[in-house]
Amino acid sequence: MRKEASLPVRLDTDLSRRLDQAAERLGLNKSALIRILVKAFLDQLEASGGKMTLPFDWLEEKVSQPLKYVAEPRAKYGRKR
Repeated sequence: MRKEASLPVRLDTDLSRRLDQAAERLGLNKSALIRILVKAFLDQLEASGGKMTLPFDWLEEKVSQPLKYVAEPRAKYGRKR
């Protein structure tokens, strides 16, 4: 799926480093990981009728789609359609 919107996000150095590490462990880039996390959050928010409890409960069975269906492989980026 082609990404139509961009959203600049400013992170402090430590949070950016941790995000880099998490993305690398998962074999993703930071943008793909952020998309996965935003989608998981919005899916949960919508499923709960717009109410959230902190801290989040990120149990695997609550995620609507496996990660492989949300993130695209790096090879897809940069290709013209």
